[in-house]
Amino acid sequence: MKLKKLLSLGLVSMFVVGFPISANALDKIDKIQGADKYETAGIIADKQSYTTAILINADSTMADGLSASGLAGATNAPILLTKKNNIPNATLKRVEKAKKVYIIGGESSIDKATETFLKDKGIEIRRLQGNDRIKTSYNVAKEINSINKANKVILTNAFKGEPDAMSIASVAVRDKAPIILTDGKSVPFNTTGIESYAIGGTSSMSDSLVNDTNSTRLGGVDRYDTNKKIVNKFYNGAKEFYIASGTDLVYALVGSPMAKNNPIVLVDIGSNKDILKNAAKVTGIGNLSDKIMLECENTINNISLPSSNKNIICGLKIDFDSNHIIWQDKGSYLECYDDNLEYYTEKYKDPTVPINIENTSTQNLDVTKLKVYGEANSTLYMGQYAKIKMDFNSFGVLKPGEKCTIYLDIISLDPSRSMTLTFSYVGDKENYKYEQGLASRILFYNPDGEDFFEYK
Repeated sequence: MKLKKLLSLGLVSMFVVGFPISANALDKIDKIQGADKYETAGIIADKQSYTTAILINADSTMADGLSASGLAGATNAPILLTKKNNIPNATLKRVEKAKKVYIIGGESSIDKATETFLKDKGIEIRRLQGNDRIKTSYNVAKEINSINKANKVILTNAFKGEPDAMSIASVAVRDKAPIILTDGKSVPFNTTGIESYAIGGTSSMSDSLVNDTNSTRLGGVDRYDTNKKIVNKFYNGAKEFYIASGTDLVYALVGSPMAKNNPIVLVDIGSNKDILKNAAKVTGIGNLSDKIMLECENTINNISLPSSNKNIICGLKIDFDSNHIIWQDKGSYLECYDDNLEYYTEKYKDPTVPINIENTSTQNLDVTKLKVYGEANSTLYMGQYAKIKMDFNSFGVLKPGEKCTIYLDIISLDPSRSMTLTFSYVGDKENYKYEQGLASRILFYNPDGEDFFEYK
């Protein structure tokens, strides 16, 4: 027979099982994020000492900003964001620290009134523009070369190559290398004697362009594969990374001056993140979702989760001894209460009924953040145990004042072989009035499936 044992509120259990984990487990991913992209760029600027700043408009397109990173490297400048006819406060207070500001793009991107406004503050303004984004990139490249003679050039497609330009933005900053936008077919200049890289596959950068410019092609099957090739080429063996959205690319751009000596990895839900395995430090830039952050953490720590979010915990099976097996169910249970024992989920109103997340698709619980400590494939004997710490953050699961009730179904075959359970508090007691808990079923059973002992 089974006993459903109610564990104390506000605790996370540490279960006696074993699980594979990287020896260099990373506890968390740091994150740099402001209230919006303007503030995020400002926070990044605050990490630099600068007298020059670069101003771009990335509201509707990043066309002008694609070539900004090389200039940021040449001038040791942060890249700040503005609207066409209004400088957000988060940007303005950083711009006011600069003696000189580059405006990238014409007046259709950043209007004349904005330029005049900054000049009236005593700031030197230099606008770099062209008839189109390609010509603008040429003029930015000329400015870079006038400051620091370029010995490396990066070629991307002006119309298809936004993610490619962002993948290599930190390299452009580090090496003070101009990013020149092209039509993907040819360029009207000679690259003889210059180290040249064409970023993107053949659909973006033609073989003839690559051959004519004697360029090294760095391109993959998609933006994430291209990004990986860039990281492997220019940051081979890196242990510290920045991550930024592969779809909201502005964060990779504004982060490039800060990241210059470390690669920026573009990420999205489900994208290949293997390059992050065993990283020593990872910092997220901008609006990365909890799910993306979780996927990155699991990759870093070599944790494999099931493909379905609802199938939360991988089945763990290790030998207890030659006759008995310890097994952890793939299903998990989580119940949330407030101090008045009111139940918060929409589907399950009865607080005595556990939620089987594996079989539930309509409720909004997400307890997939899993950190594991222990040895793989451990054999447990009487008096021995390994520890796994199941630790996850709120992710919208709990509201302030709510608590978690943790249920375990535990069966053992012999009192002398009982399972050891330890508990640890999770959360900041001073700042939070709620705790978090993970519930999983852990069963002791014999190979014949006969229940022998009820664990209490």
